[in-house]
Amino acid sequence: MSDSLIINARPHLRWYRRMFSDASTAMLWGFWLWLWRPALSLYGFLAGLHAGLQPALMKLASVGTPVSIEGSAVALFSTSSTLLLWSVLTPTQDQRPQPKQLRDYADHFGLTEQDLVHGRNSSVCVVHHDENGRIVRIEQRA
Repeated sequence: MSDSLIINARPHLRWYRRMFSDASTAMLWGFWLWLWRPALSLYGFLAGLHAGLQPALMKLASVGTPVSIEGSAVALFSTSSTLLLWSVLTPTQDQRPQPKQLRDYADHFGLTEQDLVHGRNSSVCVVHHDENGRIVRIEQRA
């Protein structure tokens, strides 16, 4: 059993599926950052402007370009088709990871199964740790 309780199925994928996932993730992150470009340029514009906020907003309103209905429809169609394509092309996991059993948790924390069962069934339990943060014992209270 590994030291981590987090299920990571990535090592079970083939290399070309991991490569496709990494490349598409990087491309979509880049696209998301590219979408923030107007906001960052506006921030740079406002930071460089030493006048008040009202002239800056008037300048922004005069140079802003309206978004057309056709452009919005294309963006909506492109986004939905990209997400649909991504859901079809991303791999499905061949075997499901097995859920952790009580014995696995007992081995991981160095406790007995009986201590874990009593801790789960009690209304109040106190967990005692050593100086390294490891669980030493579980005290049950009624």
